[in-house]
Amino acid sequence: MDYTNKLCSKCGKPFRPEDDVVVCPECGSPYHRACWEEAGGCINTALHQSGGSWQAQQDAQNQQRKECPRCHYQNLPDAAFCSGCGMPLQPTGTPESGEPQVEMAGVRIDPDQPLLGLNPEEDLGGVTVAEMGDFVGSNQLYYLSLFTAMKRTGKKISFNAMALLFPHIFFVNRKMWLWTLLSLMVQFVLGIPSALLLMGQMEGFSLIANLFHTNTTLFQLLVSGCSLLDLAFSVFMCLYANYLYRQHAIRKITRLRARNYPLPQYREAIKRAGGTCLPLAIAFVLIWIIMQFYSTGMM
Repeated sequence: MDYTNKLCSKCGKPFRPEDDVVVCPECGSPYHRACWEEAGGCINTALHQSGGSWQAQQDAQNQQRKECPRCHYQNLPDAAFCSGCGMPLQPTGTPESGEPQVEMAGVRIDPDQPLLGLNPEEDLGGVTVAEMGDFVGSNQLYYLSLFTAMKRTGKKISFNAMALLFPHIFFVNRKMWLWTLLSLMVQFVLGIPSALLLMGQMEGFSLIANLFHTNTTLFQLLVSGCSLLDLAFSVFMCLYANYLYRQHAIRKITRLRARNYPLPQYREAIKRAGGTCLPLAIAFVLIWIIMQFYSTGMM
């Protein structure tokens, strides 16, 4: 008989195909050999006294088990999450029709439930779903489902339109100060040749054109190369900004956890460290608009 994924009667852990399984000759209860030897025999005394069998008991339980719709693992009747893939399971007796559950980033969620119905203790790479929910604050619907999918699949790439167009605004809104500074510096440096070329074409700035030789083919190639690098940087941010945000959140939460705050203070500290900084993000947008009007006026 194949006992793969069946549970050891002593330790409760599922059997793997390579495990050495010992079966009680009286009731048929399976054990890891080490568990059998540690217990000194079968511990299912209730089955021995009633004359029952482990197989009959399993058959009765299987009639009530909940099958995972994703991986088809047979879970215990009271399981809230699949033991095979971690997907939230529908409560027994709850009709499937009319459920508010949806699937985002490959993760089935319930937008009407706290933390989208995800297991609050599920690991997202060193922090729990509950901790990440406190840190993210707004837009949990997007980020919790995305970060859960990243942890389960190992994928790092996702699409972030704001990071494609304005990476520094995305980073400042999510309080990622180092990445804000880095993205500003990269885009500033890569924009210098284009700015010099523009100034060299304006009246009164012939000194710029003569000093940097902006009319030469070499300088034109420099402008084109920097423009391509700027585009490549924007695409990279578009694809990896969400992953960078996830890693940023994990580092921040881990540092706060090491301070051993009482739980209420710990949760408040996470919320203060995370969330958004909308006023500063709006300020960055206004500065960008003013700069665009100014540069247009100069032309």
